[in-house]
Amino acid sequence: MAIGHCEVYKTSDDIVRLCRIIIGNKTYRGQGLGYDATLKLIKWCMDNLKPKTIDLNVYDFNTTAIKCYEKIGFKKTTDTKETTFKGEVWTSIRMTLQIQNLTN
Repeated sequence: MAIGHCEVYKTSDDIVRLCRIIIGNKTYRGQGLGYDATLKLIKWCMDNLKPKTIDLNVYDFNTTAIKCYEKIGFKKTTDTKETTFKGEVWTSIRMTLQIQNLTN
């Protein structure tokens, strides 16, 4: 049974983006599965794609995910993007993880 979904997108030789890290089944949320999945994605990227930077976008209201990513070492940037969904404006924040910080 699938409980979530995640993707990796190579934006350039040096940058990889983690996309759609979702624990869709509410029964499994709050158990650290998103944290574990993100760590596994990072390891896979480092082993296979060897980027200098890993980034992701997260909606500003998703404070649980932001705390998770910050715990791993991602830093918020000033790069934001607004999207309108069902008449509401949602703001996504780009967060980055510098690989040299993990390997030193």
